[in-house]
Amino acid sequence: SITYTNKQKLIIYIGVLLGFMFDGYDLLITSFVLAPTAAYFHVGIKVVSFALTLVLVSSVIGGVFYGWLADKIGRRETLFITIITYGVFTILSGAATSIPEFYLWRFLTGLGVGGEWGIGFSLLNEAYSEKTRGKAGGFLASMYVFGSLAGVLTSDYTLTHFGPALGWRYAYYIAGAAALLLVVIRLFM
Repeated sequence: SITYTNKQKLIIYIGVLLGFMFDGYDLLITSFVLAPTAAYFHVGIKVVSFALTLVLVSSVIGGVFYGWLADKIGRRETLFITIITYGVFTILSGAATSIPEFYLWRFLTGLGVGGEWGIGFSLLNEAYSEKTRGKAGGFLASMYVFGSLAGVLTSDYTLTHFGPALGWRYAYYIAGAAALLLVVIRLFM
C-alpha cells in the first residue's frame, strides 16, 4: 500500500479533477457546435452528430485499453498519455477538412477520454482513505458538469467572436489546448 503526503494527495486530486472537467468539456463541445460544423461540411446535423456516437464508443475501448496499460506501466504515466491523446486529437478535430477525418479525430479523442475515467477514479481511491473517498469522488463527478458548462461558454464565445465558419474550429482548439495545459500538472502527480 502506497502512502501519500497531503501535498501529493492535493496534486493528485487537482490533476484528476481537471481531467474529469476536460472530459465533460470535450465530450459535449461537439453538441454545442453541431449546426456550424454541419454547415461548414455541407451535411446534415445527423451526419455530424454521429461523431458523438464515435466518441462514446471509443471511450469504452479507451477505458479498457488504458486500464490495461495502467496496470502495465502505472497510473501516473497512463494518465499522462490519456491527457495528451485527447488534447492533441481535440485540436486536430478543429483542423479537420472532411467528415471522415473529423470522425477519425473524434474517435481517437474518445480513447483518451475513456482512459481518463477509470484511471482517475482508481488513483483517487488509492490516494484517499475510505473516510474521505466518498466526498472526493462526489466532487470529482461534479467536475464533468462544470466542464460541460465551460464547453457552453467556450462555444458561445468562439461562435460569437469568430463566426460560425471558424468558431466551431476555435472551440476545439481552445478545448484541446486547455487540456494540454493539464500535462504540466500531471508532471507533478
